[in-house]
Amino acid sequence: MKKYIPLVLALSLNSYAGEQSCLEKYEAYADAQAKWQEDSTALINQNLPKHAELANYYRDVQLATIERNRLAVKILEQHNPKLLASDEPMNHWLDLSPALDKKLAHYDPTYKSKLDASNALKKKAPAGNSEDFRKAFRETLMSSDEFQRLLKNFNAEVLEINGQACKK
Repeated sequence: MKKYIPLVLALSLNSYAGEQSCLEKYEAYADAQAKWQEDSTALINQNLPKHAELANYYRDVQLATIERNRLAVKILEQHNPKLLASDEPMNHWLDLSPALDKKLAHYDPTYKSKLDASNALKKKAPAGNSEDFRKAFRETLMSSDEFQRLLKNFNAEVLEINGQACKK
């Protein structure tokens, strides 16, 4: 009997996870992306402090993009769910274009402000040699056990999220 309780509990939890909305599924994905950005940037700053300003800049650009995309999914789910490729892997759900950006801004003015903020941030790259940063990153961190562990955990989390069904 004791063996069956964990099995029933696991099956119940898996069934419940399959009943989430597509927005909840995307929220989990966006949260995983944001955590990856924070964790990988912390690792970079710890190991390559000379490049902290650039690393923080790249993180901030990515976080702004993640939040803009999160809002885009929310708006599309409410107004035009057919434009979400929710049967695809998470990184293929959105196909943003200037025309779609305009439509999203029409549905929700907050989207325009997030889009403008994201675009403005991209134009404010700090002084620093990004090629030196990339080289140091490739040579120092990419093959490190810590980075590989972070990457493996992120990829596993995304794979798990991709495997979950969602209600349209």
